[in-house]
Amino acid sequence: MSLEAFSDKLTRSVPSFPEGAVAMLFDEDGVVVLETLDHLLRLGFSQVVLVSRKPPELSEPQNERMLV
Repeated sequence: MSLEAFSDKLTRSVPSFPEGAVAMLFDEDGVVVLETLDHLLRLGFSQVVLVSRKPPELSEPQNERMLV
């Protein structure tokens, strides 16, 4: 996703973001991405924004709380 497309998606998605903390995860090497996403959700972040060249496959409950 280009930076422009990402910015546009964030701008359109902001009204739908739930209240609370939003985590941003920058995936550099694809190592332990799913574990880190699960960890951030368990910590209580309302949503997680993942920036990755190759997004992992996510389970449905995670998809509702993440912007990939």
